[in-house]
Amino acid sequence: MHEGSGRVGSLVEIFGRLEALWGRHLRPTAPGWAGADLTFSQIRLVFLFHEKGPMSMSRLADALGVTLPTASGIVARLARHGLVARRHRDDDRRVVECALTERGQRLLEDMAGARLEMMRRFLSFLTEEEVVQLERVFLSVLMRLEALRPEQSESADRQSADDLPATAAR
Repeated sequence: MHEGSGRVGSLVEIFGRLEALWGRHLRPTAPGWAGADLTFSQIRLVFLFHEKGPMSMSRLADALGVTLPTASGIVARLARHGLVARRHRDDDRRVVECALTERGQRLLEDMAGARLEMMRRFLSFLTEEEVVQLERVFLSVLMRLEALRPEQSESADRQSADDLPATAAR
């Protein structure tokens, strides 16, 4: 790894500049899902449901690192948007389980579609040879990340977040 080299810092700076230009030139209008008026915590929870499936309120609170009342409030706002449904478990009525609704699933699909479209537009600026080079680099990064043990991956995630400049951390 090259954490100490100036090249990594340069790449981080380039990614920050790309992010700014990306927003200005490749996203001239907000995607349709942006009209849902969701907070970062709510979007995070939608992705968590997608990743983990239905979850109890206490498990949700633990996963988000918030109190049970805070998690309950986030879920209530998502339920008002029709994105999440709450129900009592049949085997234990005290446990409230939450899951994405069809509308919540469609929101995720819209977000993924918007992201893919932006990537296509981004890559359209490159020549075929540049796309092949970029693919090679990304495959190399992917293989190395997949080879990490879970604890190495979590450590790398924490270190990467700490190393990001303020503009890229948004």
